[in-house]
Amino acid sequence: MRKWTAIWMLAARAQGPWALAAILVSTALVAAAFFLAAPEGVAAAGGVEAAVSDSACALASGLGLATLCAALALPLSDLFGTRPGLTLLRLRVGERAALLHIAGFDAACLLMLWAAHASVLFLIAARAGEAAAGLAFLREGYLHSLLPVADPPRLARNAVLCLSLGIAAARFPAVLRRGRKPLALPVLLCATLLFFSQEMGEWGGDVALGGLAALIAASQIYALYAPEEEGGEAA
Repeated sequence: MRKWTAIWMLAARAQGPWALAAILVSTALVAAAFFLAAPEGVAAAGGVEAAVSDSACALASGLGLATLCAALALPLSDLFGTRPGLTLLRLRVGERAALLHIAGFDAACLLMLWAAHASVLFLIAARAGEAAAGLAFLREGYLHSLLPVADPPRLARNAVLCLSLGIAAARFPAVLRRGRKPLALPVLLCATLLFFSQEMGEWGGDVALGGLAALIAASQIYALYAPEEEGGEAA
């Protein structure tokens, strides 16, 4: 139990401050983008849906996601002179088990990012006295993708994205340490940025993006347990 706690503490020390900064700054940018699109109030801007559609909220959210992925992937690599592999060696914890725990930490951070962005937009709309604030999360594509109200397929897609991005971010430094190109995270991140915002009922897009995320996650787990990684388990 102490070993697993130490792994989470390692992730919190190395990734936590950067991840928290990415979440807080991007949430502030999302709120600022909303206010810039509705300087005279939500009603004057035509309602929550119009204000969000005309704003840079989705762009700010996407930048926040990209920044958070970098904040999760890079600190545990050797790019900054740190040697997390040595820490794992001292803990006598296999790299496979450690990476799965770190993937859980990363997925939780990604979930917090989307929850923060959805919460701040909902609170702003509610405080502005917009009676249909909840309906906007059903009708506007970006808002609905952040908070998939009454949409189980979109909710499942988001869950798969969180897990898959978390696994890819956790594997990123391990792949770098082996001298390979870690393509899984940038490929999945680009696909998420391009196709995250979709209107309610576009299940084909949900299946395509969720399927891609699931395939990338499966490939990462397969690579983690592949025979050639046997020798580098505690690296």
